[in-house]
Amino acid sequence: MEEVNSYIDGLRAHYRKQVNRFIKEIAQSASEKKMSELIFEDIRGELETLEKDIQSGKAVLDRLNHCLGELNQLEET
Repeated sequence: MEEVNSYIDGLRAHYRKQVNRFIKEIAQSASEKKMSELIFEDIRGELETLEKDIQSGKAVLDRLNHCLGELNQLEET
């Protein structure tokens, strides 16, 4: 039974250290940058990617519309 208690005490100490380290890292990270900045930084990046994708899609649609117009002109002749 003593071995079990010793093992459990060791686990408690290990996890307590892990939790304390995690909290310390989060606190340090939060102090370096505001959490709102971290969140909006990700959103800003996603919006920029989405904007580029939309612009690319518009360019493809413009090219396809141009090709369609040329095909329509060929059919008329």
